[in-house]
Amino acid sequence: MNLSPDTYHIQQTFSAFCRTGRKADLPGVTPGRLKYYRRLVFSMINDTMENAFPIAFKNIPPRKWNRMVNDFFSFHACQSYQVWRLPLEFYTYAVEHNWEEAYGIPYLNDLLAFEWAEMEVYNMEDIPAPPFTLSGSWLETPLVLNPEHRLLSF
Repeated sequence: MNLSPDTYHIQQTFSAFCRTGRKADLPGVTPGRLKYYRRLVFSMINDTMENAFPIAFKNIPPRKWNRMVNDFFSFHACQSYQVWRLPLEFYTYAVEHNWEEAYGIPYLNDLLAFEWAEMEVYNMEDIPAPPFTLSGSWLETPLVLNPEHRLLSF
């Protein structure tokens, strides 16, 4: 989609404000109302991360978790247009910025990778199972495993 330079600039300025909260001069916008958009977008990102990484959220101290989400939200320009894929960007950002060391959580990368894989498998396209029979001996009849899986090594 081709946008006029003015439209693109307005979108980028609005996006930067939502991420950082730094003052933005946008034509036709009542300045006092912009803060509500920032809070709305941040709440959506925060809720997405809490639901995508429930084990991490529950086990990481709240102050650290909030700093992580704030850091990601403020400094990472999300590229995915699908909300369910944002946790992959969060995980990638954590690895790229060495959060394991920065936050003193040596298992963080593995935990985020595990929880992201769970979400990815859950959201993957259905894969039909190969033909199988309901009877037979598991020692003699080939086993048919669920094709919707991912083997991980940590």
